[in-house]
Amino acid sequence: MTRMTDLDRHRLIYQCLDLTSLSGAETPAEILQLAALATHPILGHVAAVCITPPCIRFLPQLDDIHIATVINFPRGDQSVEAVIQEIQQAISLGAQELDLVIPYQDVQSNHFATTEHLLSVIQPYVKNKTLKIIVESSALSPVLLQSLCERILSLNLKIDFLKTSTGKSPAGGVTLEAATIMLTAIKDHFEKTHQWVGFKASGGVSEITQAQALIDLAEAICGKAYLTPHTLRLGASRLAKAIIVEHS
Repeated sequence: MTRMTDLDRHRLIYQCLDLTSLSGAETPAEILQLAALATHPILGHVAAVCITPPCIRFLPQLDDIHIATVINFPRGDQSVEAVIQEIQQAISLGAQELDLVIPYQDVQSNHFATTEHLLSVIQPYVKNKTLKIIVESSALSPVLLQSLCERILSLNLKIDFLKTSTGKSPAGGVTLEAATIMLTAIKDHFEKTHQWVGFKASGGVSEITQAQALIDLAEAICGKAYLTPHTLRLGASRLAKAIIVEHS
């Protein structure tokens, strides 16, 4: 691995962050407090702020920082029509990045058709937006997770990121095992198509050491050039606070 200073590592982690708050009950003051964590004089700025659609209206203007929101969240069980409506509403509110939960409960029963159909049908509605597909990795066996990622990528649709977790599943959030499976599928897809799909780790990412382990894993599988907000994201809020404390 490339040797980096602590500041370099912390800056990379911070700039790959999707600063996240998804309780759905945030007050305007809480959204302003979250937004205040999005820029730092030494670390730069995060990649995006990820909040629920109703909270977008509370978010102040943030230069060069994208607005991300969640769709079909958190259970992934809405109808296709409801998902399309939610996408349209989120975009009208200003969302630039859409984190979409797929029907992972169908996948648990080894049914992939619902997910494939959903991803195909929404394509006209996500043009010029960043689309992240939440697979809820902790709810799937390693074999199912690998199969799901391979099938999603083989569709060759506009999919910008594969994302691990909603952070709401009782099964847990991201693990290094799941990240390895997903990053390997992404690397295999790149070798076939010469096109990178991004990876977003979320669900319980709160410690700097944990974030660094995920970044090291991404570099080991996908290479140093993959370590950019265009292809690597970390969904967290406490992690931002931890890094800022280190440089306050």
